[in-house]
Amino acid sequence: MELLLIAILLIGFFMRIPYVNFPIDADFGMLTYPAYFRKRGIRLIKDFWGFYTPAIIYIYLLVARLFGEDVKYVRYFSSLYNLFTILSTFIIANYFFGTPAAIIAALIYAIFSASPYIGGYSCHTEEIYVVPVTLGVFTMAHGLLDGNTVYLLYAGGFIAAAFLIKIVNIIYFAAFLFYLLFWHTPSDALYFFSSFTATAVICTLMLTWLYRGENRKFWHQHNTRIKTCFDYIDNSLRALWDRFKLDFIPIWRDTWSIILLSALSFYFLIPQLFNSLTHQLLIIWLLSTIFVFISQRVFRMYHYIPLIQIASILSAVAIYKILEFGMMPLIAGTALILMFNIYYKLRFVYLYKKDMKSLHFQKSDQLFYIPEIARYIKERTAPDDYIYEWGPYAHLYRLADRPSCEGFLFHFVKPYSQWHTYLFDEILKGIILKKPVYIVLVRTDFNIDILRQITGLDYDMERLFFNRYRVYRLKGKVSEPLNIDDMHWKEKIRWLELLTDGSQDYEKVDDFYIKRGMYEEAMGEYKEALKLNPTDLLMKHGMEVLKIITQYNLYSASAENGGREYAKEGFHNILKNEDAPIELKAGCCFHLGKIYMNDNRLNDATDYFKRCLMFLPQHKKAAEYLSQLRVVN
Repeated sequence: MELLLIAILLIGFFMRIPYVNFPIDADFGMLTYPAYFRKRGIRLIKDFWGFYTPAIIYIYLLVARLFGEDVKYVRYFSSLYNLFTILSTFIIANYFFGTPAAIIAALIYAIFSASPYIGGYSCHTEEIYVVPVTLGVFTMAHGLLDGNTVYLLYAGGFIAAAFLIKIVNIIYFAAFLFYLLFWHTPSDALYFFSSFTATAVICTLMLTWLYRGENRKFWHQHNTRIKTCFDYIDNSLRALWDRFKLDFIPIWRDTWSIILLSALSFYFLIPQLFNSLTHQLLIIWLLSTIFVFISQRVFRMYHYIPLIQIASILSAVAIYKILEFGMMPLIAGTALILMFNIYYKLRFVYLYKKDMKSLHFQKSDQLFYIPEIARYIKERTAPDDYIYEWGPYAHLYRLADRPSCEGFLFHFVKPYSQWHTYLFDEILKGIILKKPVYIVLVRTDFNIDILRQITGLDYDMERLFFNRYRVYRLKGKVSEPLNIDDMHWKEKIRWLELLTDGSQDYEKVDDFYIKRGMYEEAMGEYKEALKLNPTDLLMKHGMEVLKIITQYNLYSASAENGGREYAKEGFHNILKNEDAPIELKAGCCFHLGKIYMNDNRLNDATDYFKRCLMFLPQHKKAAEYLSQLRVVN
């Protein structure tokens, strides 16, 4: 059995090896930012705003100190740490349901935790805190079944460790504390409560001493992040449902077999729920994990990792029970379902090694496009230069090997309140003092002209990468900056509104080149994007629209130069094209109206001018021609 477990651990390790050289994403960049730039003097609180608990930052700092800052070392650490998660899954499943079920659970988790669609290639708190939560449940079960209260102290300590890694894990503490109070004895609850509290307080006091003199600043930074980001999450049912579907659909495709088997396991577990302590703990663990998942309200793919682990245990129970029944059709069906799901994982590994660009990723813009921008910046700057990125893609700094001019590493979220003025101070003062050589706009709602008025620094757009990301280079200082320190907070809000006037949507095409008639440049960016990521539907659609625009311009010129029949046919074809923008369809109708008016087909001309105004009500020329035709008629 030991050899079988070792084999499973090796499977778990090698299933993640393809991710060693995988591109990094924004979460990876944010969590490892202090560790990567620590040798350049970047420090938590002073240069990196408090947001995550310090525990998770220190884990990656420790990895960097022991192994180095290279991405592959972080990925090796992740792969090795995942072995402890597999081992802890085996330990608790073995204690709850026996060795055969434990072997199955460990194997399922080893395979399914390597899924790319739950962020196995990234950095996040979920993959770290799963181990202490699992050990907390295990030691609690051990203490309650064996009557050894020392294990309840261990349980409290493990759950406290999970809480220190991610604050939302206080839900586990509350759930198990109430369980001990109402289903067991107050003394059991007291042991668990005391251990949790002591561990949390001691670690907090250590951090307070370590950052003495900066604790108030850290707390202020943490509150500001909460008030300016998380308090603005749309909690309407429609918004929650839309966010849930975004990542759940690919995760469902990847894990549907164990989700169905987990549902089947309740048929075996529920009848014994009131008589089995292990079943009770497993259900409380599952419900707490679901509550942790829902309470975060954003439903990111890596938030599913704790659920995948429990689903592995529940699936193992279902499979073991099916094997006990000995019904061959049922056994064959279950094996087929699992093998079908596992096939897609192995297929992913094969395709990734062959050509990762043929795979579809929801984070493809982060994975494939941002590294190109970073390379461009790195080649044109010095190591001691600063840069600034307006948007959520903090990994740009690490990829470019250039630190941020400020410590927030994020963007503003509207509507603005007094809390946003602290960010205004941090970011604008950082730009004024450190003069970033490049400013990258992942979002376009950042007005460079207003920035010039505030900072006195002049930036010129150097390139619009992939028709999505504007890259500005510093030209020089043109005036003295505004005195930000003497501004009233309401004045800062006014400047903020001016500075960030525009759409906050960053997953769209920027028409900067197209509006200026720079079609060759725009087409070149689309082609470059599709070389990096051939499956990008946004880029494909943008290229199709650009082709339609060039055709429209050709037909417009033809209509003005006597080729009316050729132009008429072309305009009709554009109107039939579903990809054609509304503005172009309005233009086609306007030109067709003029052609028919010149041909003295006044009724047809009237119809097309009306259609033009339906597409674009503010089209003044169409309205003028329509008025003239009504007078004539």
